[in-house]
Amino acid sequence: MSLLSLLGFSGSDCSIDSNKPPEIWYVEGEEHGTCDIRVDDCEKISIIGDNFLESVDLVCYYYDGKITNQTFDNSANFTRLDASLRSFREVFCAFGVPMVIPGNPDLVLGVTVKTVTIYLSNDGGVTVSNELPLTTFDSRCQHCSDDGQCQIKINSCEINGHCFGDMEFHPTDESRQCHPEKNQFAWTHVGKDGNESEKSNLYIMIGVPTAVVLVVVAIGITIYCFCAKARKGKSNQNKII
Repeated sequence: MSLLSLLGFSGSDCSIDSNKPPEIWYVEGEEHGTCDIRVDDCEKISIIGDNFLESVDLVCYYYDGKITNQTFDNSANFTRLDASLRSFREVFCAFGVPMVIPGNPDLVLGVTVKTVTIYLSNDGGVTVSNELPLTTFDSRCQHCSDDGQCQIKINSCEINGHCFGDMEFHPTDESRQCHPEKNQFAWTHVGKDGNESEKSNLYIMIGVPTAVVLVVVAIGITIYCFCAKARKGKSNQNKII
């Protein structure tokens, strides 16, 4: 055993200080990491930093949400992830499935943006690194800046936690379509040719005046019948006299 090993240094070149936790510098290349599911699969997240030790106890953890002075306690609030050393400066954290998944809004309530806080440990969670946030998002309807601030895009829809582009149809029902100028958070019902809204307006334009005319005609007929009956009654009285 070398002197460096006795002093607590590990790794193939004895450059890892076992007495110190790993240090995270960047998540997905940023201090506030972002991952767009339309560009990347977001199943494996790149962690850049220092003092990473290749061992069976190298693990990632994430906390659901942004950390606000939350102390790491290896409890149920923190989810453990498999980690793999890519180089002495990079580790991959395996989420398995992305935090944000496109799908059918009728079948499952989704989410278009999700932020978690990432930790790394060389010893299975006994000691952990500093924390950095990761925001996963769907750019079909969300725009996220480098600091993880997101907002819905103008020309898109967010329906039941799923993103749809302008004029995009429901996954299984072409009678429903994304019309952000009408409603960004609900389907617009359309016909097979996509003109249901225009048809509905036409029906209103034709139907309302027609209904008014029918009411007027009905009132006119009622008045006419009443007057005719009144005249007939008066005529009969004159005959009797």
